[in-house]
Amino acid sequence: MSSVLRKPTRMTFDEYLAFEAECRERHESRKELVGGYLFEMASECDAHYLITGNLYRELSRHSKKEHEVFEVEMKVGIQSLIGPFAYYPDIVVSGSPTKTTRRAACRTEPSLVVEVLSPSTERLDRGEKKLNYLQIPSLQEYVLVAQDKPKVEIMRRSTSWAVEELYPGDVLTLASVGLTLPLADIYRTITF
Repeated sequence: MSSVLRKPTRMTFDEYLAFEAECRERHESRKELVGGYLFEMASECDAHYLITGNLYRELSRHSKKEHEVFEVEMKVGIQSLIGPFAYYPDIVVSGSPTKTTRRAACRTEPSLVVEVLSPSTERLDRGEKKLNYLQIPSLQEYVLVAQDKPKVEIMRRSTSWAVEELYPGDVLTLASVGLTLPLADIYRTITF
């Protein structure tokens, strides 16, 4: 996330969805809603997209009917005390219905959120986004995936959000979707 996009005027969540729907029709870039204000998202590098693609492929292949897996284009909406938030996680898995306003799809009850860390977003993913995601009652697991080294961190509601770190040779277990995945599969095609 880099900069405020418009005159600092607060938006409601529904105003944001309507704004996003119109922007998508004009092929504008994605924007996140932070406390009611719009911010432009940072662009990412090849490794980021490759890792996200590897995870998405494995989750989609494994997914059961009750879980829908989305990559990059699905927003997660959160209503907090300081205002509405809407983020584009790298991967979101949910069993709840999609809230749509024309083309602006959004999930408010995800069970799994994955963020692939990059230099421009790591602080946000570990800080503000983490704090907001962990407020979502349906969320069972939050996963942070490094792109500069083979390392995955997973936080689970069942362990009071304690951080578990995984390294090469380890296996990532995603209880929320019933998937066990070697880290080598996440980092397939990535050279460090």
